[in-house]
Amino acid sequence: MPEETNQHHGATPVNYPADSSTGVSTPSDRLRRQMIKGGAGTVLAVAAVWAGWTKVLFPEGAGAESVPPQPRSTPPMQGGTPAAPGSPAGAAQTLGAVTLFNAGDPPKLVTVGEEKQPYLVENLGDGKFRALSAFCTHKGCTVDWSAKDNALVCPCHYGKFSRDGKNISGPPPTPLAESPTRVENGELVLA
Repeated sequence: MPEETNQHHGATPVNYPADSSTGVSTPSDRLRRQMIKGGAGTVLAVAAVWAGWTKVLFPEGAGAESVPPQPRSTPPMQGGTPAAPGSPAGAAQTLGAVTLFNAGDPPKLVTVGEEKQPYLVENLGDGKFRALSAFCTHKGCTVDWSAKDNALVCPCHYGKFSRDGKNISGPPPTPLAESPTRVENGELVLA
């Protein structure tokens, strides 16, 4: 390739090899290209690091193999958070036979009614039961018991709740809603 001459600030001529038949590559041209390439590389590196740390800080269901996300209809909203399902007046909604819930066992996920509203039911012993709405108070995903975490875990954003429904970590803003229960003819029903 022929060499071309450029004048800079009245100094002696400087020769630069032509990159192509259509133009000359000056130091400023090369610097500009390096900056663009470097900037693009930096953006990609930052995005890769951010994506990696996002997985570390907010693992989606990490360690919660027993808590897969479950498709469901959106829970009824009440004041910006999911309302406790099963509260409408009418026939009592059955959670299941009392014999399904053994004292000392972890909360069991059951669904109720035609809308399959999820509840976490636990036998507290002495004829007492606890029924918690299984709708996470963050985004309404279905929460379930995780033996590994020894907590109720939301698979969507890894929010954790204690056995009695109190929010203990992650994004959920409030505890799980508790619904009163009663025993009728050997069945546990929502009161």
